[in-house]
Amino acid sequence: MYLLFKKNLIYLKFLLSRFLRHTGLCSLFYIKQEKFIIRFFPSSISTSLWFDKSYSEEDYKTIKKFIKKGATFVDVGANVGLLSLYAKTCVGKEGKVIAIEGNSKIFRFLKENIKINNFEIDAYFNLIGNKEKKVSIQNRKADDMNQVLENIYDNDNIINMVTLDSICINLETIDLLKIDVEGYEYNVLQGATKTLEKTKILMIEIINDLAKDFGNSFIETKDLIISSGFKLENNENDNNYIFKKNNKN
Repeated sequence: MYLLFKKNLIYLKFLLSRFLRHTGLCSLFYIKQEKFIIRFFPSSISTSLWFDKSYSEEDYKTIKKFIKKGATFVDVGANVGLLSLYAKTCVGKEGKVIAIEGNSKIFRFLKENIKINNFEIDAYFNLIGNKEKKVSIQNRKADDMNQVLENIYDNDNIINMVTLDSICINLETIDLLKIDVEGYEYNVLQGATKTLEKTKILMIEIINDLAKDFGNSFIETKDLIISSGFKLENNENDNNYIFKKNNKN
């Protein structure tokens, strides 16, 4: 009986989270994490976290494992800032966090989450690729799955694409670089040659089917990372990989 009640309660919370998101009432609520909060914005990740407080626990564990006080964390595809905010609690005031997001709506949510926590995080509204150019981005309902559109179809949705090297040019060391760009990882890495040279740990999502949308693959992306002096440390969970700088190189 208890298990049935618990199952029904979870389902009701799931339905409520969808209702709050679609009506916009969600923005009245905040979601508390251990050392920071985020507003329940109408976004996929905010909704998932409100429904399941442990949504990002595995990613938190990875970040905590690899960065300490005073470290530098770079977040490519930061979304509403969940991992950037958590990383800031790990690196402290002495450390540095850079959050990069290319969806205009989600970037506004990211900036607001940084503001309500009074954190010092450098936020960039850009898409990241292998060269500077004008591009666009999808506008899916599942806004954590939007992909780069290299051919511009909407003149009201033009975004500057820059290289990661241009943003990280003044950083001496990057302790942890996280990349989650829905299949565009290979292109991001092509424009990050110098950035990878000073990166210790790379945390990257690679979904082969999404990479194929841009003419690449998991194997090609992995080989590019390894040729940049990294070795595959482990597969944290499905499609998420940890690469560690090979000190022999």
